[in-house]
Amino acid sequence: MVIKKSIGVLVSLIAMCVIGCFTVYAEDDATVESTVTEQALSWCETVYSDVDFEVKDIIPIVDNEGNVYAFSASVWSGDIPYGYVNVDLTLDFPVYDAAVEQNTNDVFTRIVQLADNKYGELATDEFYHYIFSPNSICYYIMTKNDKKTFDDYGNMVDITFDTSLLEYGVVGHYNYNNTDEFMETTINKSKYDLKTPHKLSKRYYFSQDRIIEETSRYACGVVALTEVMYQNGIQRKIINNNVSRDSLRNTFNNLWNYSATTVIKTNNDGISFGSTDENMLKNAFEIYCKTINKTGVVTTSSNPSAQFFKNAVDNDRSSILCFSYNNNNEKKSHAVSVVAYRDVINKKTKKTGTYILVADGWHDTVRYINYNEADIFNRFGLVFQVK
Repeated sequence: MVIKKSIGVLVSLIAMCVIGCFTVYAEDDATVESTVTEQALSWCETVYSDVDFEVKDIIPIVDNEGNVYAFSASVWSGDIPYGYVNVDLTLDFPVYDAAVEQNTNDVFTRIVQLADNKYGELATDEFYHYIFSPNSICYYIMTKNDKKTFDDYGNMVDITFDTSLLEYGVVGHYNYNNTDEFMETTINKSKYDLKTPHKLSKRYYFSQDRIIEETSRYACGVVALTEVMYQNGIQRKIINNNVSRDSLRNTFNNLWNYSATTVIKTNNDGISFGSTDENMLKNAFEIYCKTINKTGVVTTSSNPSAQFFKNAVDNDRSSILCFSYNNNNEKKSHAVSVVAYRDVINKKTKKTGTYILVADGWHDTVRYINYNEADIFNRFGLVFQVK
């Protein structure tokens, strides 16, 4: 594989940092930039070994206090977008979130396009060239002049992030006395081996846009359970690996009813958003299986380890991860279907970790997240089997 290192936009780690952070000069930008690029391209190579990748943009990721703590690499192959790789160079396993698929936009571009579709033309130069992320799960972008904020779905939200430090290029929690020490420590501890992915034999995932288009409803737990149904072959109206519209609509709506999902909000356009109790996912699966003369068996676990989901994949069984996360001091909940995993070993520290590949509905493709280092809590796991 030929790996290209073409950067379209230089990372803006300008001038100097405030007290407690090291000073960043222009030559250090290139060092950080090249290290992020190496991490991103190395990851991509393990996903598609026969594709020539390049990084065309690196976008700093900012926390609630306006500190840059990570970077999002925009990955391409020629003129084809291949998603993103998010890198935090202070972690044992720096890649903490990644979606590498053909014709997939990076985080920043995706939100801009969604916002454009909903609110009219919004040129990218009107936005800060930063991604605002209060956790490792959700992403936002914000306009420079009127401070309008847009979420993962391109929705305008009533959230404002602190941008006062951005002009100084503050590198938030990279708290080292000097850049040389930081880079030496980071490069040494960032070398790791990614093991071969383990995947379910059948993998289906449906984006929020498609579910809403077919049903005028959305609930993440019901989406995840719908994916489980197709992964287990319960629904068979599939042609060339494509799920028919009627099949998807009927399956989703039945599971909505069986899981006693309640509507929490209905937009002006008539689209309803629901909330599902995690324990009701088990009931819905069992009820649905009975309607087709099958027996559904569900194993659950509170605060499951990564091994819980690894065992499910190794036995070719679908699973769902439910969790909570803090989003600007507000507790939110989410549910995702787990379709694969891959182990990782840090060569320097000998620490081991696990990435799980999830279909979360927020994006048009699946994404890898570092299970142990993700900013999530109240974890609950379900493994499904049809007899």
